Amino acid sequence: MEYFFDMKDAPTLKELFPFLDAFSSVSAEAEMRKMYDGAMGFYHAVTWTEPFIVGLGLFHIFVLIVAILIRKSVAGRLILFVVLQALVYFSETFNSYGAAHWEEFATQNYFDKQGFFAVVLFCGPLVMIGFLILALSLCEAAGLLVQVKAKQIRAEKKKEAAQATEMSDGQQGKKGKKKAKSD
Repeated sequence: MEYFFDMKDAPTLKELFPFLDAFSSVSAEAEMRKMYDGAMGFYHAVTWTEPFIVGLGLFHIFVLIVAILIRKSVAGRLILFVVLQALVYFSETFNSYGAAHWEEFATQNYFDKQGFFAVVLFCGPLVMIGFLILALSLCEAAGLLVQVKAKQIRAEKKKEAAQATEMSDGQQGKKGKKKAKSD
């Protein structure tokens, strides 16, 4: 397998993370090489210029743009999030349909029984966009919490100031009554 850089010169994972051997009986470096080889095998197995793959990529870009455009709409984010999760939920059905009818829209059968292709190229980006929507919602919730707390603090200060004013008015009223009695 040809790598983009010379793996001989790269530091080993053992050198980078000496504590890894304490947690695993299998060499972490060998596992990383297996993962890299598997990822590169997948990359080379897919015909990236195929209209089906290009269309799938454009679909994900479109969904990402929609997610960014509706980021300020709570209802829009909620609807998009539910739609994305429904698509992920039905991905097994899409994978089965793709396995049965792949000749109609693809040059090779990408749809295995385990659904690896469906997970990597269909569900993965949708779940990541879903995480983006959740992160945007979390940021908005944090901002709202700050606003609510600031309003609460302002209201407490106004209440304390009003009580202090009442107290000082009450004390001045008593002094005024005492002065009036002494006159």
